[in-house]
Amino acid sequence: MDIKEVEGSKPVCMKPYKTNAPERAAIKELVREWRENGIVSDTRSPYASPVLLVKKKTGENWLFIDYRRLNSQNIKDKFPLPKIDDLLEQLHDCSFFTILDLAHGYLQIPLTENAKQKTAFITPDETGQFERMIFGLTNAPAEFQRLMYLASGPLCNLCVSCYLDDILIPTKTWEQMI
Repeated sequence: MDIKEVEGSKPVCMKPYKTNAPERAAIKELVREWRENGIVSDTRSPYASPVLLVKKKTGENWLFIDYRRLNSQNIKDKFPLPKIDDLLEQLHDCSFFTILDLAHGYLQIPLTENAKQKTAFITPDETGQFERMIFGLTNAPAEFQRLMYLASGPLCNLCVSCYLDDILIPTKTWEQMI
């Protein structure tokens, strides 16, 4: 995936958001895990978007990069996302459903060298950049949907419905499902 900005855009360079000591430690740990898994690498990019630590309902920490400024100067990808009403219509007369949820779907998509530097983020202690597509980039949904459409080929919207990282295969009978 690449990130293309409108002509005349300047690198987004922001200061890190204020955090308390426990948040800071949690941010460091999450970034360390990303580095260990090859999701994040060191950077000297002129870009720097701040991170925000969010608690999930489960109590688990989630690190979100505030790409609002970067996204505001991106050229938008117009690839369509499926309409929910159209997806629901495909379920008509179906009684059996296979549901697949792709784990870490966005992280399966590599970034171009150009895009990597633009995903640079800043914490109170360090900077990094993503090697793979990450949640929060304005064109990530369109890019992922396009790839799902290509991967499902002629079955897409015929007997397979893809909505981002969710795949639904509706069938009328148990035998069709198997």
